[in-house]
Amino acid sequence: MIGPEEVPVVTDPDRARAQPEISALSALAHGGRKDTGEDVLLAFAESLCVLPADRGPIYHDYVVDGLSKTARAFWETLMTTGTYTFKSEFARYHHQSGYREGEAKGEAKGEARGEANAMLAVLATRGLDVTDEQRQRITSCTDTDLLLRWTKRAVTADSTDEVLAS
Repeated sequence: MIGPEEVPVVTDPDRARAQPEISALSALAHGGRKDTGEDVLLAFAESLCVLPADRGPIYHDYVVDGLSKTARAFWETLMTTGTYTFKSEFARYHHQSGYREGEAKGEAKGEARGEANAMLAVLATRGLDVTDEQRQRITSCTDTDLLLRWTKRAVTADSTDEVLAS
């Protein structure tokens, strides 16, 4: 058994690429340090670039799973903000797919918010009362199909209860 003090602190990208296994251990042992943690994680990112496609994901997942909360937050920021240029297909793919996933979630959230606002505008234009509970139900709904059905009902309904009825 070894402890962090027996694991070298790898901050040099060239060394990380030459010794990706040591870089992974260094990231686990020292990635959360205040003084060198970010440099250790940057070096580890470099080591992922030289690993074969079948090992890169394993090293990545192993290290990220073992990082402290602070180190993981830095790693996730590094992966999503574009502050690091990815050199391997593995890293570029995971960075881009994470970005696309976040972008899609943001678009879906914005679309749901737009549908909810449209529905509330129809209800207000028609003079139908909306309780705080109903407003909360409408604005917290993320199902755009359901929101669209409600909006269509709002055009002819006699009450907001009728609009929100199942």
